[in-house]
Parts: sequence; C-alpha cells; structure tokens
Amino acid sequence: MLELIRHIEYLLTEHDCVLVPGLGGFVLQYVPARFSDDRKSIQPPGKQITFNSSLSYNDGLLAQSLMRTLDIDYGKAVAMIDHWVDEIKQNFSKPGDSYVLGELGTLVLSDERSLVFEPQMPCLFGIFAFGLKKVDICPLGQLHKDKSIIEPNLGNKKHDVVYIPVNKSFVRQLIAAAAIIILLLMVSTPMSEINTTSDYASLVSSELFENKKDERGKINDIVSLQQENDSVLTLEKDFSTVQKSEQDNSQVNNISESDVVRPYIVVVATLSGKQAALRQLEQFRQQGVTADLKIYETSKKVRIYIDSFFEKEDAQKLLMTLRNGDSPFSDAWIMSIKR
Repeated sequence: MLELIRHIEYLLTEHDCVLVPGLGGFVLQYVPARFSDDRKSIQPPGKQITFNSSLSYNDGLLAQSLMRTLDIDYGKAVAMIDHWVDEIKQNFSKPGDSYVLGELGTLVLSDERSLVFEPQMPCLFGIFAFGLKKVDICPLGQLHKDKSIIEPNLGNKKHDVVYIPVNKSFVRQLIAAAAIIILLLMVSTPMSEINTTSDYASLVSSELFENKKDERGKINDIVSLQQENDSVLTLEKDFSTVQKSEQDNSQVNNISESDVVRPYIVVVATLSGKQAALRQLEQFRQQGVTADLKIYETSKKVRIYIDSFFEKEDAQKLLMTLRNGDSPFSDAWIMSIKR
C-alpha cells in the first residue's frame, strides 16, 4: 500500500493529474499568492492538491510507473493497483471513517457515502515556488497606535561605523602564503655563495671549460687580473723591462724543455699567453714564493704548475696540502695531460 502512495506522490511532481482506477483522481490546481484569512500574512503561490472521485478510469500512467520501477508487465501492474484499491475501500464501513494517504492527505467517508479528500499540506507540490515562505505584515493603523515605536532622536545621532566584510578562509590562506614566502626567504641560500670549485675537474678535458661564457670562481679573477696587466704592460716602453722579460723567457724555456711533464700536473695559474705567465712568475717571486714553478703551454692557454706526477693519487695529495695550509695556491687544481 505504501508503495502505491509513493508512486502517486512522485507522479504529482511531474503531472497535474494522477488517476487511480476504481478510486478517483488527484488533481493539482494553481493557487496564486494571497492574503491569509486574518490578513496578517501573505501566502506564497503554489499548487493545491484536490481529489475527484468521478475520475476513476484507468489512463495507464500509474501502471506504467509500476512497470518501470518493478520491471513487471502491464497486466500485473493493473492487478496490483486493483488489489491496493480494494484494501483502501475496506477501511470505509461507516461515515466518518478515514484513511491517511501518506504526505498527500486523508480520505474521509462523508454522510452521503462519498469520499472527501482533506490535503495534509497546502501547496505541497508548488516546485516553482519552492523555498518561499509566508510574509508577516502589520496594518498601518496598528503601527500608528503602537506606543513601542519611538521616533529616532536625530540630535544624538552617533557616527556611523563602517564594517567591511572579509572572508575568514581568505584571510587564513593569505596569512599561510605570507608565512611560506618568509620561510623560503629565510632558509634559501644566496646564489653568490655557491662554491662551484670541483675536485674532479681533471676527469673531463679542461678545454671544455675554456669556452664557457660565464667562468666562475677564483680562476676567472686570475685571468681577468692578467688581462689587465697585459693592457698596462703593453703601454710601457721601458727597454730594460722588456730585456729582462726576454732573459726570463729564455731561462723558463730552458727549464720547461729540460723538465719531463708527467700525465697529471697541479696547476696554480692559467693565463692567456707566455708573456703573461712570465709576469705572473715574477709576481710570485716578489711575494716570496720559493717553489720551483714551471710553465706548460697549450694551443690556447699557458699553465703555471708546481709539480707533475705519474699517478693521480699523488697529485691529489699535493693538492690537499696546498688547500689545507697557508699556501697562496689554495685555488690550485689538477689537469690531466693526454699524450
């Protein structure tokens, strides 16, 4: 029985008339907005459900709903409707008997032995006006007589306070984002302090690093210093200085030619030309360096090295000694020479 009532309620949301064979038809009638009986409120518009016992023929609408829901054929659906209607009619034996049809309302047997429908909720099926509530109103005459209404005192008017609505979730997100940005700024490492010096420079040919446009570290400072010295020294025309450089050049050539350059050399300076290398050697001597420095020339650069080795491990030991002590060659590095 309850299943039949639910089908009727569902069909009334889509149709204005639902017929129950052998019982009657439920019809929806549009009711506009109106005043209440005491004229103290305005009722919203909607649809009022009514019942007509003369509409008892079968239009097939209710049977089709049962067929779709229960997956049964038309004959069985009609038989189920007839059975439910018989059960409803058995509740009406004398005038005054009633039967509740769920949320629809109540059927009552009148003194004339006819069924009278009393809707439970007015305008229940007004979906287009869903959510609208009644509006309470007050007559103007009652407003004037109401002594509780006091005229505002304009002389003691206080300054208006302006409230700006702010979404709390937005404020929380903004504070969290600001905190993250501040934290990143505090823990981030400046790029200028990154140490790009590598102890494994000799694993790759050093010529690959000479074509880079952005050489970093102390090697770049030494090359720049020697280039500036070249431009200054080219302007000097002191014959004695040039003669002395040529004498040193001959001495270094003798040293370089007599020395056997082993596969691994510990480089302490890289310069653009041989003259710049000679001047750098002179600066080292003026600084008090007594180590036996030598020159190794390539097609593009000139290297000043302190010693050469057959084994890379021996070269690394010397390199660690230069870096850990107070030697002026703390930026030295190992170069692999291919034969």
